[in-house]
Amino acid sequence: MSNLQLGKSKSLIGSLIVTLYNRFALSLCPKLVCVMRFYAGMWGSSLPAKVKITMWRIMNNYLPTYANLQARRLNVINCCPLCKREAENIEHIMRECVFVKELLETQRIPLTTQDADVPWKEWLALAFARLTPTWRHALMITYWTVWYARNKPWTSPGSARA
Repeated sequence: MSNLQLGKSKSLIGSLIVTLYNRFALSLCPKLVCVMRFYAGMWGSSLPAKVKITMWRIMNNYLPTYANLQARRLNVINCCPLCKREAENIEHIMRECVFVKELLETQRIPLTTQDADVPWKEWLALAFARLTPTWRHALMITYWTVWYARNKPWTSPGSARA
């Protein structure tokens, strides 16, 4: 057996071991499968990069919401700038805010808020999995628009806060 053939068989065995390990690990954690499918569907979509990156930040709670800013010890008033009713965290601004609920209903995106006690990342991955690719695109664009609208007073020219 030549060195080339030996190298190929080692790489095949190595990739088989990795594949079997991944399948075993994923069978133990179905939530991880759902999250991995979310990422595959999100990054594989034909939407602009700015939408995908914002969606990744939403999924991982990396947006500078007032709750996240307070956690970093910044002195901010934690009140949702859209509805002005509750504290602004990722769950509120993307799922529970009256403004966002109305927007999702207007868009007719079939998104359920039933599993609200489920952690955010898991809830979003499950909601994403229940949607068709067209509705996934609509949800990602809507979430990007919500975040853009939330920041509009900060970014618009001539704004008192700009």
